[in-house]
Amino acid sequence: MKTVLLKLLLALVAFVVAAVLMEGAWSLIGDESAIRRGADWLSGADTSPRADRVSMLDEERIAAAALTEGPYALEADPAIGFRMKAGVTRLILNAPATMDSWGQRVRPGPEPEPGAPRVVVLGDSVAFGFGVGDDETFAHQLEELLAGARVPGAPRPSVHTVACPGWNMRGVCRYLKDHLARLRPDVVILMPVRNDLHDNFTLNEVGHRSPEFDPAYGLARPHVSLETYALLGYRMIDRAPPELLKEFAGVDVLEGATHVVNSDVTPESRRLWDELVTDVRDVRSRLAARGARLAAAFLWPLPWEDYCEYRLLEAMPDLPVIPLLRELKSKDTLKGDPHPTPRCIGAGAWLMADFLLENGWVPGTSRERLAPLDPDYTSRRRRVEPAPIRRSRGESRRKLWRRFIGPEIDLTTARGFHQIYGGVHFSDEMVGTSLFAGLANPARARTLELRVERLPRSSGVYPVALEAAVNGISAGSAELPPPEDPEVREMTLTFTVPESVRGAPYLDALIRSSNWVTRRTDGISRVACYRLLGLRLR
Repeated sequence: MKTVLLKLLLALVAFVVAAVLMEGAWSLIGDESAIRRGADWLSGADTSPRADRVSMLDEERIAAAALTEGPYALEADPAIGFRMKAGVTRLILNAPATMDSWGQRVRPGPEPEPGAPRVVVLGDSVAFGFGVGDDETFAHQLEELLAGARVPGAPRPSVHTVACPGWNMRGVCRYLKDHLARLRPDVVILMPVRNDLHDNFTLNEVGHRSPEFDPAYGLARPHVSLETYALLGYRMIDRAPPELLKEFAGVDVLEGATHVVNSDVTPESRRLWDELVTDVRDVRSRLAARGARLAAAFLWPLPWEDYCEYRLLEAMPDLPVIPLLRELKSKDTLKGDPHPTPRCIGAGAWLMADFLLENGWVPGTSRERLAPLDPDYTSRRRRVEPAPIRRSRGESRRKLWRRFIGPEIDLTTARGFHQIYGGVHFSDEMVGTSLFAGLANPARARTLELRVERLPRSSGVYPVALEAAVNGISAGSAELPPPEDPEVREMTLTFTVPESVRGAPYLDALIRSSNWVTRRTDGISRVACYRLLGLRLR
């Protein structure tokens, strides 16, 4: 009898232990108690998996994102990638910026009245109001001006910010199209700025942008960004060709005017400009189908903005452009930051309001009721130039870019450093997963030469092969062997330019690494395969 009881007791203990282990395993896998599921099943309760186990509830995402220090959160649409965190107030350059439940800048005005005209200010950091308060943005100051211009009995117009610092034009347009039914705009004012040709960013663990690659392309190519180019420029500026600095007035070198992505002559640059125009045209078409209007507004005619206006109006001559300021003064930007001050934003908002009222785009308002423009900006008001003048200036800019894109990049002398789309780390010219660059091809080149400094044999990167593509066509591969002599690490690898593209005036070279290693420098981990010394066509 005692033996039987002992066996039963041991069996019971084994069952309990197994149940506890099963509970733990199920909880790890399903994030749910197995015991609770069993009890629910016995009671007849609904035990279907909750949707938020697979896709988190919006409320949970907002709460989780708010726990980290970075300002960004993942956007539901992967084509956009990121947005500002929702439902929080952040200090940006000591100015409070409050986001609504969609991660967009709050609208401080009263609840919109039924039938009120709805205006959207669309863009990235400039439209967002980077570094200014919630009541100092373009949208809020424009709404106050339009509200003051109402005729008696008319509803107050509502103006909404749809913007995020760091978005490119693809993300800007995609977000508006995603949320068009919710926003229901009657008028959209698009504010293009110089980083609209950038790739999108990924996010790191705490909600900061990470320029490793664009989620839309993955590891297929490195991140194309003026920001990384400018950082490289700061290191190369003392060695850069003097004629480059002279023609582009110095500051443009660091702010990206000379970067190959803006040139509109290389294949990748032309593709990105064409994509920008296509995105804007598509937004305009979709708005027109809803009876809404689109206008473009350039705060000031800096080189990139000036060329973008030319490019858009060449494709859409009837696109309304709101001319804002014809010159930029130092007092128009925030201290230590290139974004506009509240006063400058106010002047831009006034010029937007004047355009909308003059053209009758906001029912229930009168231009005669508009408050006066800040006297400091009256003489700086810009006018849209005739098409021939605009076209001549645009073509002149393209010719200038052609002069400074050559067949060679040599980072030992800084020649051609502005021709690198991406993939080169600014601190030490190290290349990780891939390298992407544009080159002029005046002599129908047959070969592409890559000059590198190899990592030590002990780095762990070997064996490694490099695969090249020119204008998207395979140019072959080459083994990168470890250095036999630790003191002789420089090496040149040669790839064959495909015959079908040898006659093209400009070539884009994309060189992918088959392997890379993680290295930690100054406390920052990043991948590396080789150090770039030069790239040229022969």
